Amino acid sequence: MDQLKVKDRILENISLSVKKLQSYFAACEDETPAIRNHDRVLQRLCEHIDHALLYGLQDISSGYWVLVVHFTRREAVRQIDELQHIATNLGRSRAWLYLALSESSLESYLRLFQENQGLLQKYYFKNALVCSHDHLTLFLTLVSGLEFIRFDLELVSISVITMSS
Repeated sequence: MDQLKVKDRILENISLSVKKLQSYFAACEDETPAIRNHDRVLQRLCEHIDHALLYGLQDISSGYWVLVVHFTRREAVRQIDELQHIATNLGRSRAWLYLALSESSLESYLRLFQENQGLLQKYYFKNALVCSHDHLTLFLTLVSGLEFIRFDLELVSISVITMSS
């Protein structure tokens, strides 16, 4: 599969996961539930977002933590760094993702990706999903569909990053 099709497939998977979350919320008329760590639909969404953020990364073992640490508020970085059960930057990447979802700030962070192309080029190959203007714009649009969903995620029980597609 060529790189363009891979990027399209990653975004298609994110789109499907966002739609599943939206459907779940729409079905709960009387109360607004919160998505929690153990919810399978959250785990699938995070796998797909991880895939998007890891695709084209020059050093996958460092995760996207090496990038997001540049524009994440200091207290959040400290909070993630102090997590005893996370020993790798891949784990810190997932913790950052959970925090961004819980704070409804993922879309804002992705906008910072757009505004910091020089920083992206430092950590990503030019064929990365986040380095493609069109793909990153679609990624932002898809993530904006999460804005009304309430996440109640604990950083102490983060699931492992997998690279399934």
